[in-house]
Amino acid sequence: MKRLLVLMMCAMLAVPSVGMNVQAAETKIATPDEIARDAIVFLNKHYAAQKFTTDEEKAAADQIMDEAAKELGLNYNKDENKLTENSGVATTFVTVDAVTQYIKDIKEELAACKTPVAEPEAPSTPSAPTEEDDDEKIENNSNIIIGGKEYDTTTANAGHHCEIAVPLVNLGETDVENVVITPVLSSDVTVWPFDIEKTDYSQVCEELEAGSDDTVLDRKHTFRWTLRTRDDAVTGYTKLTFNVTYNEEDGTKGSVALDYYVQVNGVEPEEENGKLSTPRVIVTGFTTTPEEVYAGDTFKLTLNLKNTSKETSVQNMLFDIQGTQEGTDANNTYAAFLPTAGSSTIFVDSIAPNSTKSISIELKSKADLAQKPYVVTVNMEYEDSKANPFTETASVSVPIKQEAKVDLSSIQAMPEAIEVGNEANVMFSIYNVGKTKLYNVNVKFVADSISGGDTFLGNMEPGATGNVDAYLAGQAATMDDGTVKILITYEDEEGKEATIEKTMTLYVNEPFYPDMMEDPMMMEGMMEEQKSFPWWGFAIIGVAVAGAAVAAVLVIKKKKKAKKLAQEEMELIESLEDNE
Repeated sequence: MKRLLVLMMCAMLAVPSVGMNVQAAETKIATPDEIARDAIVFLNKHYAAQKFTTDEEKAAADQIMDEAAKELGLNYNKDENKLTENSGVATTFVTVDAVTQYIKDIKEELAACKTPVAEPEAPSTPSAPTEEDDDEKIENNSNIIIGGKEYDTTTANAGHHCEIAVPLVNLGETDVENVVITPVLSSDVTVWPFDIEKTDYSQVCEELEAGSDDTVLDRKHTFRWTLRTRDDAVTGYTKLTFNVTYNEEDGTKGSVALDYYVQVNGVEPEEENGKLSTPRVIVTGFTTTPEEVYAGDTFKLTLNLKNTSKETSVQNMLFDIQGTQEGTDANNTYAAFLPTAGSSTIFVDSIAPNSTKSISIELKSKADLAQKPYVVTVNMEYEDSKANPFTETASVSVPIKQEAKVDLSSIQAMPEAIEVGNEANVMFSIYNVGKTKLYNVNVKFVADSISGGDTFLGNMEPGATGNVDAYLAGQAATMDDGTVKILITYEDEEGKEATIEKTMTLYVNEPFYPDMMEDPMMMEGMMEEQKSFPWWGFAIIGVAVAGAAVAAVLVIKKKKKAKKLAQEEMELIESLEDNE
């Protein structure tokens, strides 16, 4: 009978290990090799965009591409100037960040191989691009703007040099290349108050990056000119026009005309045709309340206005504030922002010469807006003191944020109870159900009874799924209800970390008589007894083992049910006490 009991215990040792051999499910985490292969199209396109013309340029670029192919585990065809896959060869980099940084460095090295080209001559007074010049050009594109929350107005003193700084911002979702900005020159001092000392003032930016993971300031490029202000420049704010051309990623060309103001200190303006000096009203900046605006929020937009004229007041001012058209709703475009009061117009009686005034409007942002800045256009109509009419247009860009949203599938653990030294397989999925990208998604399992299971999923795009397939090792016997904390951490696009906490149940038991199983003499005695043990004895053992397993499960479920009932009773008592 004693030997029978020993055999029963040995058989029960095998029960918790059932279901442990589970094949790991494939996760969707990018590897350095995958990033390296993805770089083939990107680097080939960047090589072609440089348009190398000399043998020296091509030789230097080919050497860079050949070395990159070796580091990335790829092939390089010098005849076709293209990278291709190299089956069975892996990249030399062990992390995704390392291979990403290397690709960025290669891009910069290729650009450096290009010999600078002298600026071509152009007419002294370039005109805005027209459809006759290029049918592919886009007449207007609100994605390219002069950006920044506050506008730094340049002061130009007659007879002195000043610096004009024009910050271009790409509000689009894709990068643009070969950005060329050209000021519109004129011999008319009221249009171009600077000396024209050369034939072309164009400047070029190789690439103007976009993307929702950066702020406006991170995605801008500032063009600068040092100019001498004419001696006869007229005092006041002068509007300069800049023509911008660029290439989209799909090869199409685009263009946009942008306005920029400078404050000129020079000679006093004269009356002309019964009109006083032209009074210009400009937007010097804006604020939002709250400062951070999320999609779907209602916020107050405050615009800071200035009458730039030092002598002329403006009156009967009407401001029409319109949000940019974004997306479609039932096949119709809709505004990103709508006024809560129903009217988008604001009336101001007057602004004194060289004075400022602020106007405010309450707007509601659409709930499905992507995380990026959106343009708000301000159309202005006003009169001077002699009732002469004037119009102006200004724009500001309001950054919109999206809250990160994460959802989880059901958590599965196989088995739900293990012994010290054994493992349990835990699987579940993480869904990015928001409209913003998640960075550095990481999963940790916390409990005194287990160890291991940490899983790094990396970055997750909106709509993406990350699969967790972890193995938890039993470290010590469970002394509580078997609760294991699951901590899911991630960062938003500003680097702010957030944590989601979930729980699961996993019991860890002490092994039965481990010393006995390691004793050779005892094992030999058990084998001898087994030889003389009748067949029906094994049947009894099987029934006993099954019964023990069922009993263990029933005990666990009974404990969990009793705990739940006790908790509900306590909540009911507290509720009754509160009502009293």
